[in-house]
Formats: sequence, C-alpha cells, structure tokens
Amino acid sequence: MWQSTRKWKDHLEATRAQQLVRECECFLTGRYASVMHSQGLPVPDWAWVSVLTHAPAEQLVTYAARAHRKRTRTRMPLQWQGAVALLAQELLITAEITGCSVEDLQRSILLGMELQCSRPARGVTATDPSRMFKEVQRAFGRFRDRSHP
Repeated sequence: MWQSTRKWKDHLEATRAQQLVRECECFLTGRYASVMHSQGLPVPDWAWVSVLTHAPAEQLVTYAARAHRKRTRTRMPLQWQGAVALLAQELLITAEITGCSVEDLQRSILLGMELQCSRPARGVTATDPSRMFKEVQRAFGRFRDRSHP
C-alpha cells in the first residue's frame, strides 16, 4: 500500500513539474496570455504586456502582419489580437527608426512596463486593450524622441 501511494505522489509531482516547465516556456516565449485565455482562466494585466516583451522577433513580425487582416484564428481574444498586432508593428518600426534591436527595446521599454502591471495604481493597466495600446505607444514615442531628437 505504501509503495502505491509513493508512486502516485511521485507521478503527481512529476506531472506538476512538467506543467510548471510548460508554463515557464510559454511565459518566456510570449504565449502565456493566450494559454491562460484558452484554458478559461483570467488573464492578468502583465500577461498581455508579456506577449510583446518576451515574443521572439519572428513572432512579432507574425503578430504585426495580422494588423492588416480582419480576423485570424488564434487563441488570443480579438480585441487583444488587434492591440498586440498594432503594438508589434510599433515595436518593429521603433527598432528600425532608432537602430536598436528588438530585444534591446523589449528590455529597455517593455520589461519595465510588464513589471509595473503588477501595481495597477502606478503602472499600465491592461484590462482595456485600448488603454494598454496608448500607454505602450506613448512609451515607444518617448523612446524615439530621446533617440532621434
């Protein structure tokens, strides 16, 4: 009896560890918000910003291309899909104008915004896609102004 209970606990622990690894991989590639949404879980504010903060440049190009299409099959809700698409375009344009890499912009602009989302009173509140869009767009504009007066 003890051995079967131990095996069950080991299996449960391994399953939880695998789930944690999958969630970390999703977070580190900017897919965490979509996964949470597809599971019917509430998506925290920072998770929407993390889509832009952690997605690789190739994925951002894919998101930016979606801005010109009416609807795209994705796990992302339509309003957020539009906001992410337009902000991905802004990010790519800012990289081109300033000569900075996408990764540098993600670290210097978006990472701080993502971290501030955990404090809505002081940071970006992403519960409204249009508000998040305006906040992030302003941050890109300030960065471009500083880089190219």
